[in-house]
Amino acid sequence: MVPNWESGFLLRKKRGRVTTPRGKLGRKGGAPRAKMEIDVCPRWLLAKVRIPGQSQHHVALLVSTLLALSLAPIVTHVPHICLMRKVLGIACPGCGITHSIIAILRLNPVMAWQANPAGFGVASAFCFQLLARPIAIVAPRTGDFVSQLSRHISNVALAFLLLVWISRVV
Repeated sequence: MVPNWESGFLLRKKRGRVTTPRGKLGRKGGAPRAKMEIDVCPRWLLAKVRIPGQSQHHVALLVSTLLALSLAPIVTHVPHICLMRKVLGIACPGCGITHSIIAILRLNPVMAWQANPAGFGVASAFCFQLLARPIAIVAPRTGDFVSQLSRHISNVALAFLLLVWISRVV
């Protein structure tokens, strides 16, 4: 293992490829792939609970998704300040996402659309995590496919966020 001080984690050298504890980075010197995945679950905790290394990434994303969805109703009661709106006078791409997701959970699509139309893309990414990550945990051979599909769904959700933001600005 070789410390990589720029990214803050250890890199493993394996047959000319550089990998992290979470997966491949590509050839030596390659940059990590951009991901829009919520992952707040510490790996040391998963190791302590004896989650196998190949399943840790999927368990972490599943736990993180469940945590994010369970905290969503509480977050709406916390005072909110959008720095982009304060400084530039326009809403950021994520403004209204929490309200949109809560409206979707309450089966109120009109209210969700009014809060932020991109909430449907973010909610679909959450739904995918809730459905596919347990499959990847139970059937480890599906893990790479689930991760690739998750990246594509996250990119679509990000594109929805940017489109909504552009439409708000214009």
